[in-house]
Amino acid sequence: MSRWDKIRKGSLFSFKGGVFPPENKFTAGMAIEHVPAPEYLILPLKQHSGAPAEVLVKPGQHVLADEPLTSPKSAMQVPIHAPLSGTVVSVAMSGIPHPSGYMEPCVKIRCDVPGEPGYGECYANPSYPDYQNTDRETLLNHINRMGIAGLGGAGFPTDVKLRSSAKAENCQVLIINGAECEPYITCDDRLMRERADRIIEGIRILQYILNPVYTVIAVENNKPEAIRELNRAISDSGISETRVTEIPVKYPSGAARNLITVITGIEIPYNARSTAYGIVVHNVSTVYAVADAVLRGKPLTHRIVTVTGSALKKQGNVEIPLGYSIKELMNHFGYTAPSVPRVIVGGPMMGFTIHDANVPVIKTSNCIIAPGEHEIERTKPQVNCIRCGRCARACPSRLIPYELYAFCVANEHEAALKCGLKSCIECGCCSFVCPSAIRLIAEFRQEKAQIKIEKIKKDRINAAKERFVLKQQRLAEEERLRAERKAAALA
Repeated sequence: MSRWDKIRKGSLFSFKGGVFPPENKFTAGMAIEHVPAPEYLILPLKQHSGAPAEVLVKPGQHVLADEPLTSPKSAMQVPIHAPLSGTVVSVAMSGIPHPSGYMEPCVKIRCDVPGEPGYGECYANPSYPDYQNTDRETLLNHINRMGIAGLGGAGFPTDVKLRSSAKAENCQVLIINGAECEPYITCDDRLMRERADRIIEGIRILQYILNPVYTVIAVENNKPEAIRELNRAISDSGISETRVTEIPVKYPSGAARNLITVITGIEIPYNARSTAYGIVVHNVSTVYAVADAVLRGKPLTHRIVTVTGSALKKQGNVEIPLGYSIKELMNHFGYTAPSVPRVIVGGPMMGFTIHDANVPVIKTSNCIIAPGEHEIERTKPQVNCIRCGRCARACPSRLIPYELYAFCVANEHEAALKCGLKSCIECGCCSFVCPSAIRLIAEFRQEKAQIKIEKIKKDRINAAKERFVLKQQRLAEEERLRAERKAAALA
């Protein structure tokens, strides 16, 4: 039996390492709800992997819902749109969801209220309901203009990932990631239960663009209702060469490379892209957003977020406009601060604590956790590494975290890179199993940030040197021309 026959049959493989944390999917049975429109929205210009796009609006300007606020000028830029109609208050630095309290340029919008001119009006973006008679390049450009970026956490521009595979024309397997393996998070689960038909429509669009041999929707087997709904939607739509594959519960099976290994048995090297192996992975929320963008002309302005934690009076899954304040969202769910308040953006394994909750929800925000005191295990005092090797056994990236940690604390940047720092997906497995309570992931994140800062400094120095050399060459050339003119005049 060939590899592709095994994929069609639903055979499963396993990846190295991984852990089994408590699932705590308390909101899995809670339907997606909506919240009242806020007074203000704060939209960071950069909500994806890449550079922010060029700003199109200015303070005092009225914008309609779905109207573009920025315009991309390069491949790795993705625009943002106004989720609701309103008036631009400012384009200035503001806090974003980041563990350091980092600030970035943001567009602040005062939302219209009923009765105001323009309330509820939408900007007319193009749509392509007859996409099968549309050029693929047109669809890819449209997906970019609609601001679609990966909603699984990385925020990579969706059109760039699709374009690289469509250009090579070698897509063998399209994997739709519905694993949602991290504890607490259930937004994708609810999306698959409630809007399976739209997900299948999005898959059809991706199949038209990529022309894959086979499509697999990977869902962990702890989501039986989502699996049932997806199978029903596949049957109703008559989509071919597509199946739902149940994968075992194991963290982090939702990481793209691990999921590829589980479905195909292929281990993608970390210095290579999966598209080079004919495999493309997209999150179910991203696929849903693609369907909205192509069929309805709806840009990515809202997303579904899981709001959970015992510090809240109620919990649930909510569809909210991007730019919605996390603090205002928690207050809507009845937040009562414990003696040691903590707010986590993302899941408990890969998420991070924010110091100020007055920051916005962005495209990559899939979960907000407000844990109570009993949910936060008392932090053990960190002690020296005993080199037990548990972190190495748990690491799905085949790294040796305790060696990498030693290089990080010693600020040996080159050694850390050689040890595989860039291959770390920050899944948190090493920190989860460490008996010495070492904050390994925190150290790795800090080291990555430090290396990035050092690279920026080095690039600036090299640019300054290049400018100096060019200036010297220009001055020498001007001096030569003056000397020639002077000699000519004397002659």
